[in-house]
Amino acid sequence: MSIPHFDKLVHFGLFFVFCLLLFVPFKKLKLNHYLYAPAVSLFLAAVLEAVQHMVSTSRSSNFYDFIANSAGIAAATFFFYLFISGRKWEKYA
Repeated sequence: MSIPHFDKLVHFGLFFVFCLLLFVPFKKLKLNHYLYAPAVSLFLAAVLEAVQHMVSTSRSSNFYDFIANSAGIAAATFFFYLFISGRKWEKYA
């Protein structure tokens, strides 16, 4: 069974979770978590896509992978704002 563009879903999901997990530490550090968590995530997404073809012969850079990463980061930001921030279960995130 082959799912079309499954790798893009994986990129989206991994960066969604990664960015989501960065919000609480940045918030506890009293930094602007809505700026730093997505910025760090975007930086890592860009660096990983830029260097993966240099590190491995079986991998290549793909702009659409970066777009999927960015979409996951944006979704995590909205999800955190709408469903986690300020709620009593924020400490579990």
